[in-house]
Amino acid sequence: MFYINGVLFMSYIKLIVIFLIAMFSFSGCGEFGSIENKSSTYKNNYSNNYSYHNYNENYNYNYNYNFEYGFTIDRSRRYVIGMAMADTDSPYHQSLINYAKKEADKLNIELLIANGKWDVPTQTAQIGDFIKQRVDAMILLPVDSKSMVTAAKTTKEANIPLINLNNKLDDIVSDLVDSYVGVNSTEQAELAAELMIEALGKKGGNVAVMEGMPNNAVVSSRTKGFVEKISQVNNIEVIAIKSAITDYKRADHVTRELLNEFPQINGIYAHDDNMIIGCINAAKELNKAAVIKFVSGGGSKDAYGFIKEGELYGTVAQSPGWEGIQAIKCAVDILHGKKVKVWYRDPLFKVTKENVENFKGLW
Repeated sequence: MFYINGVLFMSYIKLIVIFLIAMFSFSGCGEFGSIENKSSTYKNNYSNNYSYHNYNENYNYNYNYNFEYGFTIDRSRRYVIGMAMADTDSPYHQSLINYAKKEADKLNIELLIANGKWDVPTQTAQIGDFIKQRVDAMILLPVDSKSMVTAAKTTKEANIPLINLNNKLDDIVSDLVDSYVGVNSTEQAELAAELMIEALGKKGGNVAVMEGMPNNAVVSSRTKGFVEKISQVNNIEVIAIKSAITDYKRADHVTRELLNEFPQINGIYAHDDNMIIGCINAAKELNKAAVIKFVSGGGSKDAYGFIKEGELYGTVAQSPGWEGIQAIKCAVDILHGKKVKVWYRDPLFKVTKENVENFKGLW
């Protein structure tokens, strides 16, 4: 032992150790925060930007879509936007178009709408017509993800801004698209899988998937996301995957075939609310609805009614209104020289009997 200025050196060491212990203790609850707290903050920020969990629920429940533009809208020129839709007859697409029209009217924009009728040559020709008309911007909800690649290239070569809506184009043309407005289909499917896991509970069971339109990236993502999420639990197995092309009558017919072939089915997940209602009605007529749990995606008025009656366990809601307005806003932002995001993701919500009263369907 030795002394420094008459003070025992070991005393200095003890004081330093006590000071360091105190500092570490306070850092867990003070301004610096613990590692766990920092992690929570990061997760919350991430969720706010990229997930369905932390959206402003009242805003989305009530559909008060009043998007801010952040600049003065130039109303002296009447911009023309071409909207190439895969289909204009489905209730979801009709609602989306109505909201897009309202936003366009508000901004003095002429909105030209084309119905692709789920036919690749028809939509390709319509896109060509929009290019010939020299529209100021184009919004494309493609018939399928791969067949519109050439049309996307032609649009870009004509220097027309291209907004991809609802059904994501193939990744090979991602550099040709100014922005994508739509859901994360994989996330939507995973949420549907969570609903099915909740519905089947500890008993688990055998599940079938009812797909939408073939050759569609959204369809592929919804099936893959659901199956992969379900595979994480040991007591549920996906034993059949069928296509009903998002049609109610087709879903009814396919469900009858499905239940005859696989009488041991305990759950059915349909990509679309229209299909699940066809599934439910078929199962009811076969006296099997009571032993099957049904889950879907969309958020339609009819689906909410079936949830209230206890016939549909739940759906993963997205908003056609949000999509329609956001697509117009994205086009307007580009036309006014504002930088846009690569992807604007729909807010998603799991809707069950517990919270269905907070939602209203837009289609």
